[in-house]
Amino acid sequence: MSASGKPMKDVMPSKATWIKDKIQEIDPEKNQVTLGNGETVSYKYLVVAMGIKLQFERIKGLPEAFDTPGVCSNYSAQTVGKTLEALQDFTEGNAIFTFPTPPLKCPGAPQKIMYLADEYFRKWQTKPSYYHVQQCWAFNICCQKIR
Repeated sequence: MSASGKPMKDVMPSKATWIKDKIQEIDPEKNQVTLGNGETVSYKYLVVAMGIKLQFERIKGLPEAFDTPGVCSNYSAQTVGKTLEALQDFTEGNAIFTFPTPPLKCPGAPQKIMYLADEYFRKWQTKPSYYHVQQCWAFNICCQKIR
């Protein structure tokens, strides 16, 4: 897992100023930002990286379900390793893939794992009873094809 990323300081552009603080206020008319510590910073260009916070606990029972074989998430370093194991152990039944409500860090990821799983199932001649994709409106044509 450690090989899949780099420390932010190693990928930060050399001419960029990385300010690790909260923002209290942005004043675009004055090109100024007031930081959490009260300091005011002027800018010519401003990039605000909000980050993402996983909140599995907002889905009742999900944190506990991760202790169950076959339940995994590609969004967490603690659970992504279970994905291949879940595919290898799957022999029949229902394959359920969810699409989180936006915003999310990579909207394509929920579909990508579904397509990769389908390829894996075909290769090993394992066929789920059905796929369930929540919020199929996002990729309606693709969803119609696999149903």
